Amino acid sequence: MRRLWIFIVIASLAPGATVAMALVDQKNFNVLATVQTPASVSMSVDPLVFGEVIETSSSDHSGCTPGFSTIHITATAGKSYTIVHDAGLTHNSQMHGVSDPSHLLSFILFTQPDHESSPIFGVIPIIGTGNGSVQHIPIYAGVPPTQHVTNQDYTDTVTLTATINP
Repeated sequence: MRRLWIFIVIASLAPGATVAMALVDQKNFNVLATVQTPASVSMSVDPLVFGEVIETSSSDHSGCTPGFSTIHITATAGKSYTIVHDAGLTHNSQMHGVSDPSHLLSFILFTQPDHESSPIFGVIPIIGTGNGSVQHIPIYAGVPPTQHVTNQDYTDTVTLTATINP
């Protein structure tokens, strides 16, 4: 075995023996990646306070006791969003009496200050486009007249949901 090995080494060094060489070429390439910030949305809402509600005989929205609130929303610049709300804890846009929860007081949310021609918020969602900064969206409200309720404070909790649109 030892003789065979020596022969191979001597034969490769012998004159006229050819040695095969590999040709090598190296190239660099760039590796790139873009990491995008995921779309985001955050929101806060001011309390909606009607104050003192006075019963009237009007049967349209013009006699509503007005209320006002503001949605503060921040959404990714260039991304559209939709804001909807539920019907509150009573599930029918009614505030319940604090001292006697069996008494209910209806309310309506609007997207414009003119209650008579304004779309009712909830029937029509609010759709906007984020700009990366806080945007202030007014919400107008009314307690319709001709509700015969007991004298007490009324309350409800409405949940707003803001969704980034694809």
